[in-house]
Amino acid sequence: MCLLPLILSVLTAFPHHQAPQQQSSPTFRVAGIIIDAATALPVPHAEVFLSGEDSEDSIVISGEDGRFVFTDVPPGKYPLAASAPRYLRESFNQHGSLSTAMVVGPGLDCEHIVFRLHRQAVITGRITDERGEPIRFAQVMLFGNSYQLGNRREKSMSGSAQSND
Repeated sequence: MCLLPLILSVLTAFPHHQAPQQQSSPTFRVAGIIIDAATALPVPHAEVFLSGEDSEDSIVISGEDGRFVFTDVPPGKYPLAASAPRYLRESFNQHGSLSTAMVVGPGLDCEHIVFRLHRQAVITGRITDERGEPIRFAQVMLFGNSYQLGNRREKSMSGSAQSND
């Protein structure tokens, strides 16, 4: 009789109580190269930080060629920062207090990042009085120009130190 095949085809056509399938969201890579902002030479052994929205920072070390890669990065928006000996710790494309975050997701290229790090600088000098004698404990302040709200230029103190003997 043909009843059994008909019942089986009805049961397979309308499955009962099937557990919902878990779909894992796709992950991506964030990769690039750390270079010296002045010379464009690779910066080896730089620490590169990818800050997660709901998790701790991920840290990788750039290779001898300055290249770095983060794998298994879920879609989202991530601040990226880097530091190396003799370089400032800075965020990607940082200018003043602003920087560029990485947006990771389908159709977005996050594997060809060129991250320019700036070298630390030191200002040295000697503070003397009118007779050429050193002045101890003089307060020295460094001021710089920054741009606030578009084109408005504003002077602000960037740092300070005290002279020794």
